[in-house]
Amino acid sequence: METYDATPYLRLALPRRLRSDDPAHWVMLGQWLKECDLHHPHCLPVPGHSSLALVQRPTRVIDVRAETEHHLQLVETGNLLLQTTHESRYVALSYAWGDESHKRFLATPANYEKLKGGMVNTDLLKTFQDAIKVTRELGIRYLWIDGLCILQGPGGDFETEAERMEVVFSNAYCVLAASRATGSSDGFLGERHDYRMVPISRLGGAHVYLYEPIDDFQHDVLDGHLNKRGWVLQERALARRTIFFTGTQTYWQCGSGVRCETMTRIENKEAAFLGDPNFPKVAEDGSKGAQIHLYELLYRTYSTLAFMKAVDRPVGIAGLKSRLIRAVGTSGGFGVFEKYLHRGIMWQRASSEVQKINFSQAVGEVPSWSWMAYQGPIEYVAIPFKSVEWEYNDVRSPWTAQPESTGARHSTRTRSSAHLTVVPRMFKSSGSTSSEECLVFD
Repeated sequence: METYDATPYLRLALPRRLRSDDPAHWVMLGQWLKECDLHHPHCLPVPGHSSLALVQRPTRVIDVRAETEHHLQLVETGNLLLQTTHESRYVALSYAWGDESHKRFLATPANYEKLKGGMVNTDLLKTFQDAIKVTRELGIRYLWIDGLCILQGPGGDFETEAERMEVVFSNAYCVLAASRATGSSDGFLGERHDYRMVPISRLGGAHVYLYEPIDDFQHDVLDGHLNKRGWVLQERALARRTIFFTGTQTYWQCGSGVRCETMTRIENKEAAFLGDPNFPKVAEDGSKGAQIHLYELLYRTYSTLAFMKAVDRPVGIAGLKSRLIRAVGTSGGFGVFEKYLHRGIMWQRASSEVQKINFSQAVGEVPSWSWMAYQGPIEYVAIPFKSVEWEYNDVRSPWTAQPESTGARHSTRTRSSAHLTVVPRMFKSSGSTSSEECLVFD
């Protein structure tokens, strides 16, 4: 599907919006995937291999191919490298859990064996049911949903699995984003908002319609409810291609850009940046300054997002952090990189006063010098490049003498191993500049 410009102001497109249950809707989604498989090898988990062989799967997935329509099964993958072709594909669901008004249906150590024995589709939440329907319509056998594939609550494996989100989302055949759902009970395949259109003439035996613009990826997706969720930033960045289900239409995003049901293509810098299937390629190829701007942008954005549980703030970006650490070629954690330690700890609150997060019920502790230990948006001190001389010997990070494999954890370290080692000095303001202008007391 390409964009055809009839004039600089008009586009040729589909004469009607497809219903989410319209067979043509599923054909369109399948064609998007098929075209990307054939022409965009860089969008696949293993570039150049549409079979997805030798790709590691999540710890657990839901088998949606069953003898009856309503029967499902939670299966363990054993973290083994796959040896099959199309059978190895799975899709991942990105959605908002919602507030307390939404019901919960979660896998726990108590009901795990029962779920492995089988689940009934109609017992699940509406958002889960819709994800299962899409997965089946796409001809894919396996589906990953965090609430069912990660054991929640006491005795569960949330802490371990949360650090494996890079595996889950970067190796998924595609990601389904429930952009229109405010919670797990809403679903995302309902009726879409209508728009006005009128037939104006006939061209070659076909009607030509004039309709109001509806292709608004910025409003429907980037500024939508789902994108305000703390976990979604890394899900979007790690996903190689995503189908967004909104209240107006369905959007597709991969390494070639954003496509709409109206057969148009959309260019958006933010979408292109986070939609890079090999994110963050720009960091690997960029200069030191570009790398710093990249991680500062991501962390500033992330600090504004909301979590149901504040203690998830360090965990919700663990997969993306691991990717960034490898791309930059360093070690690090707690929202800073060893390579850019000095700039990384030069953060301050962006608006209202930040609040310390109580990690007493969480595994591990986040050090006080990290912005991840607090709630609220942050900003970095604007220090021009090549304008200061950093003292590298007097400030040492927890990872200075430790291997990267252990120094890249986000929050599960003890306080004693997360200390900054510094040489304290007296500071005295001199000259015409007052201390109030030099210092920020935060």
